[in-house]
Amino acid sequence: MPETVLDKAVVREGDFAGPIAWRGETLGAEDGMLRLDRACLEELDAVVAELRANPLPTLMVTPDLFDLPACRAFMGGQPPKSTRARAIPASPPTAYSRYVSSPSV
Repeated sequence: MPETVLDKAVVREGDFAGPIAWRGETLGAEDGMLRLDRACLEELDAVVAELRANPLPTLMVTPDLFDLPACRAFMGGQPPKSTRARAIPASPPTAYSRYVSSPSV
C-alpha cells in the first residue's frame, strides 16, 4: 500500500506556549474581532445579492470572482494567495446575521 502524507503526520501532544498561543483565559471578548466598515459591508451585501440572483456551486465561488477594493484595503491590500484560500473575518453577529435566513443547526 502506498505511503500517504497522513502516514507522516505529526500530532502535537502538548500545549503551545508563548505570545503566539491564544488561550481562553488570556483573551478578551473583543480579541480577534474585526469590525467591518460600511464600505466593506456594502461590498459584501452586493456579493450576497449577486450570488442569490445567480447561484453557483460552492466550489466555483472563489475570491477572484469579486472585486472588493474596500475589503481588500481593510485587510491590508493583499490579494488572496490562492483562489481556494478562504478567510472569514469575524464581525458582530448582527452584521453576519443579515446574510442568513435562519440559524445554522
